[in-house]
Amino acid sequence: MTHRLALSALRHTARAAYDLTKGLLAPAVAFGLLWMGTAEAQQPTALAVVSVTGPAGGAVTISATLTTNGVPVQGETISFVTAGGPWDDGSGFSAVTDASGVASGTMTIPPTAAPRAYPGSMMATFFRNVAYSPSSASGDVTVTCGTVTAVASGSATIVVGQSTPLSGTGGLSCSWSP
Repeated sequence: MTHRLALSALRHTARAAYDLTKGLLAPAVAFGLLWMGTAEAQQPTALAVVSVTGPAGGAVTISATLTTNGVPVQGETISFVTAGGPWDDGSGFSAVTDASGVASGTMTIPPTAAPRAYPGSMMATFFRNVAYSPSSASGDVTVTCGTVTAVASGSATIVVGQSTPLSGTGGLSCSWSP
C-alpha cells in the first residue's frame, strides 16, 4: 500500500509539473508543488563598507564586511566599483571574504583628485548565490592634500605648528573644506 501511495503522489507531481508548462497553475497550487524537490530559503545578508581617507596620489585600502544574521560570511565574492568621486571612471575590483567576512583591496587615488569628501563614492555589492540573498552598501572617500616636498635654499628654523617664511619660486596650493 505504501508503494501505491508513493506512485500516486509521483503521478500527481508529474501532472502538476506538466500542467505548469501549459500555464495551468491551479493543479500545482492545489498540491502545493511549484518545484520538484526541496528548495531552501536564502539567508539574508548585510554588507557594510568602511569609509576611507587618503591623500591625492596615495593608496587607500577599501574594505567591506559581509554578514548573515550578524555572523561573518566567508568565501564569497564582493564587487567594488567607484560611483563618481575621485576616480570618476567606474573602476573597481573584486575580492573574496575572509573568515571575518571582510573583503578588501587597494586603489590609488588619482593625483589630480580634488581634496574633499566624496559621499557614497565607493559601492560594494554581493550579488547572491544559492545560500545567501544579495546586498549592497556604499562608503565615503575623503581625499586630503597629497604629500608636499619643499626645497628651499638658505637656512631657516622650522617649528612644527608655526608659520615659517621661506623664499623661492613656484607655487603650491591645496585647500580642503568638509
